[in-house]
Amino acid sequence: MTKQLGAGLAAAVCALSALATAAPVPKGYIEAPVRAANGELSACWNAALARNDKLRAARVVMSYRIETDGSVSHAVAKENSSRDAELAACITRVFVDLRYPAGQPEPIKVTFPVELSRND
Repeated sequence: MTKQLGAGLAAAVCALSALATAAPVPKGYIEAPVRAANGELSACWNAALARNDKLRAARVVMSYRIETDGSVSHAVAKENSSRDAELAACITRVFVDLRYPAGQPEPIKVTFPVELSRND
């Protein structure tokens, strides 16, 4: 299942796993900050399209950790179907800047696939 984030940008429902036996994560906790960063993610995609007008779609799988204070650490693009290193770097910067509500009892390890596609 894919949730539309905006024009030309969709993020698949994320897979997540706690680093230990953490309490359940509230519904929408992972996706909400990503949806809020739609503008920044769209800017990354539009820059990639400007560099390569033949690009039609891309999948960038992000792996990161949500710390108990709500900050993001260890963000890395684990997969990048576009082979555009600048796209992966831009999306990684967006994920590093994500902020989650503090208060989770333990850090949460997240894998979040970002699906990108052209509108035309």
